[in-house]
Amino acid sequence: MTDDIPQLTASERCVLELLLDKKEEKFGLQLVAEGAGILARSSIYVVLDRMQQKGLIESRAEEKIPDRPGIPRRMYKVTGKGAYAMTLHRQWSEFLQGQEGLDHA
Repeated sequence: MTDDIPQLTASERCVLELLLDKKEEKFGLQLVAEGAGILARSSIYVVLDRMQQKGLIESRAEEKIPDRPGIPRRMYKVTGKGAYAMTLHRQWSEFLQGQEGLDHA
């Protein structure tokens, strides 16, 4: 059962938090801009690709806008597995915070 629970890096947690915050799709550089320095422009797409391979997020090509030059952006959103992994991470963090006070009792 523990094999089903993916370990999350700080970057992965940040991406999941940003995508879950308003439950909206975002593109890579948007995540970097909102990531408070945790996400780097040079590595965001490596992180996003790894997260897709783990099944934490999924992506789609944005619809092409005729007046916008260039290729359509890739839009990312959280999967059910990603939301579940983040819920477990939050619960574990809260549990550990609660245990800190017990060590000194």
